[in-house]
Amino acid sequence: MLSSMLKDYQSKQAVQKENLEKRKNETLQSAIALCDKVSDDLNNQVAIAYCNQKKIDAALKIFQKNYNDFQKMCVEWSSLSNKINDLLKQLGDVTNGARTIKANSAETVRCLENAYKELHPTVESKASTESKQQ
Repeated sequence: MLSSMLKDYQSKQAVQKENLEKRKNETLQSAIALCDKVSDDLNNQVAIAYCNQKKIDAALKIFQKNYNDFQKMCVEWSSLSNKINDLLKQLGDVTNGARTIKANSAETVRCLENAYKELHPTVESKASTESKQQ
């Protein structure tokens, strides 16, 4: 009886040990599969992040080029605007100068006419009488 209990105990222990070993192997296989899946998923996410980073770098280069081109255009537009402003100022100066010359010329003509009238009073009176007669 004792020996049969011992055999029974040993057989139960062997079955439990076998079940424990089987569960241990299943757990180990599940852990390996989980690690593989996590590792694969992580690698995929890293690959996606790397691709996104390359796209961002390419877009950034394009943006930088466009920014530099825009900045050059702004400088050119500013320069052209300043040139146009200077030309308009010069044109205003020329127009103002022309008005001044015209006013001075008119004043000079009036002065010359007055001087001529003072020097030749008879010519004017003859001219005015002739125009009145006609």
